[in-house]
Amino acid sequence: MQAELEAQQRIADRADELAQQAGSPGTTMVSRAGDEAARDHLALRGDWRVEKVDAWLAQALADHSGHNTDPAARTAAAAVLPAPVRAHAALLSALAHIGRPADARSLPFLGRLAEADSAATTALAQWLNRTPGTTSATPEDGTT
Repeated sequence: MQAELEAQQRIADRADELAQQAGSPGTTMVSRAGDEAARDHLALRGDWRVEKVDAWLAQALADHSGHNTDPAARTAAAAVLPAPVRAHAALLSALAHIGRPADARSLPFLGRLAEADSAATTALAQWLNRTPGTTSATPEDGTT
């Protein structure tokens, strides 16, 4: 029981730290193990800064930074992060794949796109990953 309370307090403390960083302009974050749970804690309490934390987590998942350098950590993060965060990460990764790397700060609309329709965002990322790095490529079925 005591260990569980301590774990919950660590999550709450990290959530407070992430919220503070997210509230400071120009601040970025290095992801750590447990940030996904801290993100959920922010979302449960309705914190307005969760959107920025989502962007940070998507970026870390896409570029394999922070604790996501470990493939097992990436798999674990992908299993618990909400679909829009995973879709945002997939799109950031796909853009890098086609030679148009972006980060969450330079293209903030990507997070909004993923939030609006994560399935379509993921499909776009998959399509970009199959497409050569040219602007004239069309989908395999010939539609534009």
